[in-house]
Amino acid sequence: MPELRSSFLRDMSIPRGQPCVVRILIVGVHYATAPRRLLERVAVSSHDLARALLHLKAHVPESFVLSTCNRTEVYAAIEADASDDALHAFLAEWSGAPPHDLRRAVRVREYTGAVEHALRVTAGLDSMVLGEDQIQAQMKRALAAARDVGALGPTLERLGAAALTCGKRVRTLTGVGRHSVSLESLAVREAAQRHGDLRAASILLIGAGEAAASIARHLAHAAARMVTVISRSRERSASVAAPAGFATGALSELGEALTHTDVVFTCTSAPHPVVTTEWLAHRLALREGAPLLCVDLGVPRDVDDAVASLPGVTVVGLDDLSGVAAAHRAQRASEVPAAEAIVTAETSRFLAWLRARTARFEGTEATRRIPQAAHG
Repeated sequence: MPELRSSFLRDMSIPRGQPCVVRILIVGVHYATAPRRLLERVAVSSHDLARALLHLKAHVPESFVLSTCNRTEVYAAIEADASDDALHAFLAEWSGAPPHDLRRAVRVREYTGAVEHALRVTAGLDSMVLGEDQIQAQMKRALAAARDVGALGPTLERLGAAALTCGKRVRTLTGVGRHSVSLESLAVREAAQRHGDLRAASILLIGAGEAAASIARHLAHAAARMVTVISRSRERSASVAAPAGFATGALSELGEALTHTDVVFTCTSAPHPVVTTEWLAHRLALREGAPLLCVDLGVPRDVDDAVASLPGVTVVGLDDLSGVAAAHRAQRASEVPAAEAIVTAETSRFLAWLRARTARFEGTEATRRIPQAAHG
């Protein structure tokens, strides 16, 4: 919205050539601009988030990282005339990705464009699944993690609050938030389409995080009964399985479980594949030709690429689900304008706060300079 950005710069009364007090900046990669391999390399897992934030804070004191299965973005508030090189360097160092790959995929948003983007993201308007219901919780966790390490200053604290308010209003007041779906719900639907009725299927769920809990809920809603949850922690597996009355197992039992499983859902944050070709190949003989469907929501991916080449095995990954999500988005296209209007209003509200804060800051600086001028 160019007209909003120009209004912002004009209302802050910044003479040409004079720097603004703060520059809000978002640098990151997104499923629509980056290949899945690059997204996996740039992703910051929940286990690594505090370490990543501390590294980032050393160079960018006010910042936070939002990393989901479909995006990794660094949000920062820096001096207007400061370089954004530190943000690009962080993504490059963290991912170890070839510089030319990052240059092609990284998107930079600043000032009003960054504010608007933060609000659209939290409202679910920039998600693979339009209106998905997990992004607000993910934004809350990203803000809390930065707050815990002292990286969330007043500007980003206020921006985060504005984004969460916007997301709540969109979900409450528009059709985007009604009958909401998530990537996990689409994954369960896709599994039912490919395998058939899940009520009689033997299902293995590998993982014990939020995504696993969401899949478990959707499987319960689909009346699936023979579901076993496996993760590194039996206690965490139980927390996912118990609400639906599902069984649990240890990671050491994974091989045996796969010999009689029809559908596998994986959603771990493991740095390497959990289901590998070598590991699965010699167990296929015990399945006596029974087909196996693997639905992989892991970032990085949990199922080795070569598994799809094994006889009788079908792998559905995030890229496959993007087509399903696009069809869902098309069905809800008519509901987007009302949501965008809320984003525009909340963007203006935040910018009004930023203008007022800037005016107070400039007034304080002018007052400090008066005695110096009097004695000069």
